[in-house]
Amino acid sequence: MKPEQKKAINRTILQSRAILERDIENRLVIYGILMDEPWIEKDKLSLSDEQEQIYKNLREAIGKEMKGGLSQKEALISYIREVTYTYLNRIAALRVMEVRGLIEEVLIQREEYGGRSYGHRNFFEIARDYCKSQSDEGLSYFISLIFNEIASDIGLLFNTDDEYSIIVPSNQALLEIIHLLTTEIDEESWRQDEIIGWIYQYFNEEEKKIVFKKKKFEVLDIPPATQLFTPDWIVKFILEESLEKLINDIKLGARTDIKLEDIKILDPACGSGHFLFQAYDILYNAYKDAGYDERKIPYLIINKNLYGIDVDARAVQLTSLILYLKLKTSLLKINQKGEIGSIKINLVCADSILLNGERLNFLLKRFKNEKNVIDIINIIYEEFNNTKLKGSLVQPEKKVRPIIDSLKEEIDESFKRELDEYNLFSGIEYSEFNKTQKEESFKQLENKILKVLNDIYSQAIINNDIGYKMFANEAKKSIDLIEILMDKYDIVVTNPPYMTRNNMTSELNQFLDKNYKAGSADLYSAFIIRCLEFVKENEYVGMITQNTFMFKPSFKELRKELINNITIKTFVHLGPRAFDDISGEKVNTAMFIFRNKKPTYQQSLFINLTKYRSSELKKNALINRNKSETFEIDQSLFKVIEGYPFVYWMNKFDKKLLEKLPVLDNKSEAPIAFVRTGLTTGDDNKFVRFFWEVPSEYIGKEWKFISKGKEFIRWYESFDRIVYWSNNGYAIKNFRNSKGKLKSSIRSEEYYDKEGITYGMNSSSGFAARFLPKDVIISVNGSGIFPNKVSQEFLFGLLNSSLGSRLFSILAPMLTINNSDVSKFPIKLPDDETNNAITSAVRKIIPLAKSLTFVYEEKPDFTLPSLLQFPSNTIRDSYEKYIAKNIEIGKTIASYELYIDNLVYELYQVPEELRKYELTDKENIQRIVKAMNDDNIVSILDLIELPKYIKLKDLSESLSDLISYFIGVVFGRWNFHTTPKIEDNIIVINETFVEDFLYQLLEEVFSEENIDEIIDNEIPSILKKDILEWLQKDFFNYHCRKYQNRPIYWHICSPNKTFNALLYYHELNSDTLYKLKSNYLKPIIENLKGDLNFYRGKISSTNEKKVAKQYEKRVVELENQINDLETLDRQIDDIIASGYEPDINQGVLYNIKPLNPILAKKIEK
Repeated sequence: MKPEQKKAINRTILQSRAILERDIENRLVIYGILMDEPWIEKDKLSLSDEQEQIYKNLREAIGKEMKGGLSQKEALISYIREVTYTYLNRIAALRVMEVRGLIEEVLIQREEYGGRSYGHRNFFEIARDYCKSQSDEGLSYFISLIFNEIASDIGLLFNTDDEYSIIVPSNQALLEIIHLLTTEIDEESWRQDEIIGWIYQYFNEEEKKIVFKKKKFEVLDIPPATQLFTPDWIVKFILEESLEKLINDIKLGARTDIKLEDIKILDPACGSGHFLFQAYDILYNAYKDAGYDERKIPYLIINKNLYGIDVDARAVQLTSLILYLKLKTSLLKINQKGEIGSIKINLVCADSILLNGERLNFLLKRFKNEKNVIDIINIIYEEFNNTKLKGSLVQPEKKVRPIIDSLKEEIDESFKRELDEYNLFSGIEYSEFNKTQKEESFKQLENKILKVLNDIYSQAIINNDIGYKMFANEAKKSIDLIEILMDKYDIVVTNPPYMTRNNMTSELNQFLDKNYKAGSADLYSAFIIRCLEFVKENEYVGMITQNTFMFKPSFKELRKELINNITIKTFVHLGPRAFDDISGEKVNTAMFIFRNKKPTYQQSLFINLTKYRSSELKKNALINRNKSETFEIDQSLFKVIEGYPFVYWMNKFDKKLLEKLPVLDNKSEAPIAFVRTGLTTGDDNKFVRFFWEVPSEYIGKEWKFISKGKEFIRWYESFDRIVYWSNNGYAIKNFRNSKGKLKSSIRSEEYYDKEGITYGMNSSSGFAARFLPKDVIISVNGSGIFPNKVSQEFLFGLLNSSLGSRLFSILAPMLTINNSDVSKFPIKLPDDETNNAITSAVRKIIPLAKSLTFVYEEKPDFTLPSLLQFPSNTIRDSYEKYIAKNIEIGKTIASYELYIDNLVYELYQVPEELRKYELTDKENIQRIVKAMNDDNIVSILDLIELPKYIKLKDLSESLSDLISYFIGVVFGRWNFHTTPKIEDNIIVINETFVEDFLYQLLEEVFSEENIDEIIDNEIPSILKKDILEWLQKDFFNYHCRKYQNRPIYWHICSPNKTFNALLYYHELNSDTLYKLKSNYLKPIIENLKGDLNFYRGKISSTNEKKVAKQYEKRVVELENQINDLETLDRQIDDIIASGYEPDINQGVLYNIKPLNPILAKKIEK
């Protein structure tokens, strides 16, 4: 489906939903049911007898929702939503059917039928008098007749006796949504099967946005939180690798134990049925190829092959619709108009809310002498408590089976003796008979209960008793669900709901811990276990899920169960953006086919598509598989790593290294290196600052630099965080909560002043080691590595090598690297020659890497901005020199890295075919190694690419940095040539400041003959505006981003930016706001008021209307400016009155938050 078609569906469904919900809510008011006010009792309403029955039924229906654990308002919202969804689904269903020619046109209006549909025109002709008396010309009644007509085939959707049909939309609302659905969505969209799925997903779009802001999901949140329409190509691939494989085996005679009509396919979280309707197409072609009667094929598929479960009744409705449409369309294609069979759609909604009280007692009385039936009823009530939360994860069949076994034994014990006596059956035949007998035992009990429930339901219809109707319906639903859960399936395919433990209710957490312990980390992982329970031995499970179970420690027990007990057949690691309708990196997925049999030595196929950034690109890459993205691996290989992560890129050589070589830190007294976790403060907001927040004279004394280690920085880091370490960390060491429990953790303090290696915890870009100076404290997020039996430089080079990155991708495949991962790194001790070569290369890299940080104003090693590193006649010339020099530095670093890579590969004896050089072709390596040995690097720089982790500033950022630097010069932060003077440490952002200060500084840097061209043309072309406009509109956003929301230049402005000024954080004092107000703001206000009086006088003294109009316009401008400035004046007064007193010791956030009302951008955290 095209993007514009999906947008039209999205827009139309949301509009239709809003119309219907508003309409239903208004209609409920007639019956005294109000959203935000107490409900009105019946005796205070003027209701007819018929309305009184509706009044009673509505309260029963909404009461049922409340019995599911909802408050009255939540139950009402839920009921309105369900009624809305039901009617929208029904109208959409009619539209699909009429577009496909399955029914006469009943919705689309045409001029030739008098502005009515074909069907409505015919009904109007038959019932002209009635139609003329109705505001919609009888359309709503005509449509209700169509609903009833179709209900016999597809009662799940069109049953007008259910609780969601008690109240119907108004004629006006019905006309509005019919108009929307027939005009806003084109016919091509209605002809596509996937439109049902998009209606399903878009209906819940608003809820999904709200739900994901919550910390815990409640029952009502489950459908919107977990519904995701599965892309067509993913569904097809999973079915090709499972269902089509089974069909092909049958076709080739490899499977003689099963026929096509015996295949049972289950989707236990079927949503809108995407897997089931695609399976229908595959099965239809298989039956046709096998020579089955085409008139019977649709019935065989619907009645025998396809099964589905979902917690969302509306989703089940839509799935039943699409399967019904498939059947009807198939028959239409072969011109089969009459019915040749009955339809039994094997779908059930796992949303039972069981009603007890008198109705349950009535049912129990009917079976008081039949213990087995009573036991089944009790199991239903025990197991189906809050089913909507658990869906097909409920396990009533595990309690029902012993009852059935017991009953079967009673029935067939004597019969078996008789068979044995006459030797009628062989052992195999009796085993099959035994299985059939068990199934019939359950059927007997089921039929007894269903007969009574049908009687209850029939009587309820006669008495119009919605309570008994709902009781019978919910109980029947539960029995239908048990019947599906009791069975075993040949194919189980699904896209299960995703929900982490943090979002689950305590009830759901406890349920998963009890029943799905190995898969309890997420809802989807519990479904993996459940699907393997549903599938027959040796058969297929196909799923698409989140990919977190592949690596995360919380899923290790699940991985162990899978690796030891099932066969991984095909596994596609999709990563982010497999679903086009989900932006960003939110949903990282994998799809896979498991076979429910013990693993053998057979290779599993893994395909890595994570690098492709859209669903379409992933789809194409799957079709045109790249050899470098496919991996055939024995799944037992995963056992090499603790926790069994699915590191499918691991090869046998990696396995050998990990198994045979000593590890970096074996936790003995004398390891190869000590890997140590450092300080946890207990409250970083209290104890940790950026270095620019604290006066420089305190750094190294009360405050010390700390390694936080979150970013990807290789070789050298200019550490910008500091920690409060006064009196040797006394405050942190004694930081306790209100109960006296220590909140901080002082680990490995003996290493706090030691030189070593640190690394970033974020491994999404790979492992990155960097130099740890001796004056930097290690932390829990910035751990330290301290060599013991190897040189620091050798270890540094080894860990940052390509082989190091590869091994870390196996040891730490998730997005974070922790100490235990680093400790397990396999070490091969070097000979002297290798050690010396790597040591020499590393010692040359570090100062080069350090030099790249000199242009970052927000780093301690800053010297000058990039445009002042190599100043030239123009900004662009200066920038090009900076770029050229830094590319040379970056490539020089890369050449040393390639040299180290080669040395490491030789040391570890890595086979040639496994050696990878990221930044050059393999044939260049020997030339690079020779040049390095000859100390002739310049000669080979053209052979090398710039490393991706080296980020060079673009031209716009470089110019922004220069202006920021000049602001620092004016404030006295930096010394530069003849520094201009600024009074009161307040910069008013106006033309005077730009011309007298910034232009003067620019003139000192660039040649005098070019300065006008630079100011008038070059700067505006780079910034897309002149300097003054950029300062007023963009500077503070740029500065806050650069200084990570801890700015030191504060942009104070009036609401409409008539007045703009900068304050310098380090010069703040108790008089700053007074000075801003009295020395700068007030004089401007007074000047403007003088101008205002002047122009008012001009208006009264002129007789020319045109001139007077210009003066009036100027008066309005001045009045607005004065109002704007006086607003700022009052805001400053309010801040002063609140007792604002700057305290630099408390950091930027503490000092800036009270000024949020007058800042150009709010700083909250």
